[in-house]
Amino acid sequence: MKNFFILIGVISTVLILIVLVAGKTVEGDFKHESNIIFDVNQDLLWEIINNVEAYKKNKYGIVSIVENDYQGDTIISWRENYNLGISKDYDVIRRKDPEFLILRIKNNFTGMVSTLTFELSEDETKTYLKITEESVVDNILYRGLKVLPGKDAYINSQVKWIRVGLYNYLINK
Repeated sequence: MKNFFILIGVISTVLILIVLVAGKTVEGDFKHESNIIFDVNQDLLWEIINNVEAYKKNKYGIVSIVENDYQGDTIISWRENYNLGISKDYDVIRRKDPEFLILRIKNNFTGMVSTLTFELSEDETKTYLKITEESVVDNILYRGLKVLPGKDAYINSQVKWIRVGLYNYLINK
């Protein structure tokens, strides 16, 4: 049993060192862009992206959403609360219905500050979504955790919850 705990300690130390080395070798400013094509109309995709009330069922792990500020009937500032006291604050920087949305996101656990831009365009049968992430991660540990799974991991998580939202819409239609 003693050898088991020693092995766990060694593996944990090695993993932490790998994360720290990865965090030290990259800069804290990240920029990534992804283009996705959806076989739905632009208005539906826009509704999924802008329906903050539905985020709790579309985004994994949200415990609650606190709506902080409105512009008319539209939420422009909110907090997503997750387990273990983790939260993210969202502010709409700019919006032009149904073409683009720019969000400022502050992860209150990691300190990462991101700007996410969603740009939508369509043709007769498809909607094109371009997502751009610009993030600043000052903490070396969290920078390493961000870079190891891939710089596009955050955008991939955005695409995933959008797809879940579309799926939820289609099965409840």
